[in-house]
Amino acid sequence: MSRQDGFSLVELMIVVLIVAILIAVAVPTFLGQRVTAQDRAAQSALRNGLVAEKSVMAGRFSFTDDVTELQAVEPSFLFVASLSPPVGQIGVAVNGTDVVCMAVQSQSGTWFGIWDAVQDATAFGRSDTAAALFGGSCPLSPPASPAWAGNGW
Repeated sequence: MSRQDGFSLVELMIVVLIVAILIAVAVPTFLGQRVTAQDRAAQSALRNGLVAEKSVMAGRFSFTDDVTELQAVEPSFLFVASLSPPVGQIGVAVNGTDVVCMAVQSQSGTWFGIWDAVQDATAFGRSDTAAALFGGSCPLSPPASPAWAGNGW
């Protein structure tokens, strides 16, 4: 009787089982990292939008919601005069000349907001809806909703 080289069915099934277990562990981790990366990209865009806004503020001594002016300072981002912008765009609203609010939605669906004032500290917010961040308008004082409580991203 001659011996045949190769793998038995049991050995192949064990290998398939090991690969399936590795995939079951790796896929959720990969998806979690993807959501985190999408959120960080939105936060970075929002911070860069605030830098553009502060550049305008330094030149004219007032914040602006003129998206053309902001686009000229930071052409790599799309600005829109709304606090519920489409994904990939930065929403801007002002209250007077020394308060600015900015919002962005990440690819994961999470909303991020920045509230900044000349005479006050910058506040950071995070929520599942745009309305929970600012309620539709830019307030004169830092937002007090739970979306902003102790939230530094």
